[in-house]
Amino acid sequence: MPLPPAVDELLAAVARRDADAVAACFTVDAVYHVAVPYEPLTGRDAIRAAFAAILAETDAAQWDVVSSAVAGDLVFLERVDHFQFAGGDAPIECLGVIRMSGDLIAEVRDYCDIGLWNYRRAEARGVSPRIVPAQT
Repeated sequence: MPLPPAVDELLAAVARRDADAVAACFTVDAVYHVAVPYEPLTGRDAIRAAFAAILAETDAAQWDVVSSAVAGDLVFLERVDHFQFAGGDAPIECLGVIRMSGDLIAEVRDYCDIGLWNYRRAEARGVSPRIVPAQT
């Protein structure tokens, strides 16, 4: 089953590093759990601001879908998210659970090891990496 157009556009907007286009994929009151169990972003403006910050840090970004499934208003994406920092790649394996509301994304729950991603991001930047444990 094909992905909903808003999900396809989200992936394309990340690759273009376009935070406004990312935000346009979401409902006004959307909730984005960037890395469960951390506190979620709430609202399109907060999502735009968070993506603007991370995408501004990167030289390139690409979210590669490994597998996907659509069941009613839910979309499941197994991904490897790649972020380029100073020429180095900082990939992170991720599982995203997306809830649609009509044609827009109402909620995203991304499950990944944020400590590992921080480690890889530091390595890509040429900074001495350290593991940051997830908050509980």
